[in-house]
Amino acid sequence: MTDIVRWNVRNRFVLAFVLVAVVPLVVFGALVYSRTAKALRAVEQDRITAQATGARQVLRQRLTDQRSYIRDYSIWDEFHVAIREERQLWIRNNVTDWVPANGATNMVTVYDPTGRVLARGGDRVRAPLWASALVQAARHGEIGADLVELDGGLYVLAAAPIVAQTYPSRPAGVLVFAQAVTDGVLESVNRFTGGQGRLSVYTGGALSAATDPAEASPAATFRPAEYAAGQVFTEGDFTNKLIPLRDTSGQTVAQLKVSVRRDAFAAALSEINAITIAAFLTALLIAVVIGVIVAQTISKPLRGLAAAATAIAHGDPHQHLPTQRRDEIGSLAKAFNTMSTQVAARIDGLSEKTQTLALEISNLSAFGATLAQTPDPHAELRRLADMIRAMLDADSASVFLVYEGHTARAAFSGGKHCPVPSPAADELAVWAVESGCGLEVRDAEADEHLSALARATNQLRSFLVVPLARQEGVVGALTVGFRDAREFGPEELPLLTTIGGQIAIALQNAEAYDKLDRMYLETVTALAAAMEAKDQYTASHADSLAAMAVAVGSRMGLTDAELRMLQYAAVLHDIGKIGIPGNILNKPEALTREEFETMAQHTIIGERIISRIDYLVPIARIIRSAHERWDGAGYPDGYRGEEIPLASRILLVCDAFDAMTTDRPYRAALPVESALRELSRYAGSQFDPRVVDVFLASYPFESRETDRLVGRLGSFAGVLELN
Repeated sequence: MTDIVRWNVRNRFVLAFVLVAVVPLVVFGALVYSRTAKALRAVEQDRITAQATGARQVLRQRLTDQRSYIRDYSIWDEFHVAIREERQLWIRNNVTDWVPANGATNMVTVYDPTGRVLARGGDRVRAPLWASALVQAARHGEIGADLVELDGGLYVLAAAPIVAQTYPSRPAGVLVFAQAVTDGVLESVNRFTGGQGRLSVYTGGALSAATDPAEASPAATFRPAEYAAGQVFTEGDFTNKLIPLRDTSGQTVAQLKVSVRRDAFAAALSEINAITIAAFLTALLIAVVIGVIVAQTISKPLRGLAAAATAIAHGDPHQHLPTQRRDEIGSLAKAFNTMSTQVAARIDGLSEKTQTLALEISNLSAFGATLAQTPDPHAELRRLADMIRAMLDADSASVFLVYEGHTARAAFSGGKHCPVPSPAADELAVWAVESGCGLEVRDAEADEHLSALARATNQLRSFLVVPLARQEGVVGALTVGFRDAREFGPEELPLLTTIGGQIAIALQNAEAYDKLDRMYLETVTALAAAMEAKDQYTASHADSLAAMAVAVGSRMGLTDAELRMLQYAAVLHDIGKIGIPGNILNKPEALTREEFETMAQHTIIGERIISRIDYLVPIARIIRSAHERWDGAGYPDGYRGEEIPLASRILLVCDAFDAMTTDRPYRAALPVESALRELSRYAGSQFDPRVVDVFLASYPFESRETDRLVGRLGSFAGVLELN
């Protein structure tokens, strides 16, 4: 049969002409109507699915946010102590009343370990929560969040054990947060998912929240029980789908109704009907239509071939044409597919190698983001050297930096065959810095760039060395050493040069970050000075207090990060005085009891101000406890001994000394010797005796020493000096 009828282009043209002349319009109308209707239904389904998926993602994000939010409050020393001591006023002021008024949580409940409610704030939920699985899990140390139905509404519920942060402790109770899924929440979800439809939540068969007020009108007759989960149904001008909202155990706690308008679907079908009728009226032009369709049949595979060739030209070699035809076009398609497969194989091989290299370089690029903010630049540079040595399968890798005109090693990574730095690497690094060029050393024993001493003492045979160059000039060098003599590939030196450029940029970013951090401290200091200007007698002591506090903290073993927080706390410890009336703040006589109680609020005010600045959150507690006494007679919380943060104890001693040696409205400044005796006198009662001992042993502080300590905190510029 195939020999009699050859399916070449000419025969296909004749057969197509006959068939199209018989049933052109019938086939056209049926295909257009069915395919368009199917496509519109698919679009409608996609819109509903996208709306439902977005809503679920937002609700899952709400669960994550509530879990993170409750963790911030449940791991809190003051909170833990307040529950143990049943200080309900403190709990209400700082948690149950504070959180609903300032956060995204509608209800807060605090339980003691027996299930007794210590405090409650926000919405009054009547449903019992203590017996719930989430709360019981929190009793055993787990922090969790889930969707639950409470009093006929859908809530995002979170529960966490209340524990201390700075010392091991058993949970003092359970903290419960609940955020209601209200009309406003659904509206924000709807905006997040495009706002092209409407959302409704039904709990217990009744509407609990909706984005459209019409859903809650008396005329609404929707009953979720009449529809199966996942069923798509039409209701008025909307196409709807009922999505079950399940908790972590898989139980359905609510039904989410997703609705999109049917206007476009109905209009499109109406337009198709009109087109079909018009098509039948064009029967007189059937010959023209047949010619167009036949031409389309012939040209379509040719257009497909042209499109595939264009895609290959634009970088997509994975093209495949159908080869079922037994004519010239089928033969052409087979030849094209063979060519495309060969091209794709070659490109894929190159692409895989490029991707591997790009992944390694991206890992190195991440080094720049961490170097800019690390408190230990040397550790980050050593980690970089380890990465480079592993990537190139080398025996050693060293990073050199130029500091004050000298090239010095900042980091070293060596394998078991090269556990110590090589003198040859030092000489090659100096050469790369001076010349600004990269170098391949295939045999170190005969290389002219090395001295005789370096050749004699060197344990490595071959090296790659590149400068760390940026626009301002060369800032260092990178050397990689190998135990054996080797021939380097054409890509190795350019690769190392690219890595060197990344390191130079990272160092530049680190320096910029260091300058920015210093500007931040100067800005904060200026803010504190502006705030303290309200108190004319203490407006100039922030800098001296910070210098004393950092010097004492350094001698007591605080890390650089802790010293930085202590420095900020010293500058800002009295910022809460902005909330104290000026007649009390600058009163020349002794304060009355009521005035002192007002003045004592400045530490709490300062904590609230600082806690709103993410960068300064760690020092909020230090500022709150800056006037707590060692014997427990301080304010505002009456902490004693080790309950008071060490930084706060240091601030108290330094602040007291500064106050005693400064003129005040009610007395003249004391001599330094008298102030030191007062510190010693009240050690063990007002002051931490250990802090006083360190202060007395350190006074007077060397100005150069305190300047160095304050200046180096977070500083990258002194990376070689601190090595």
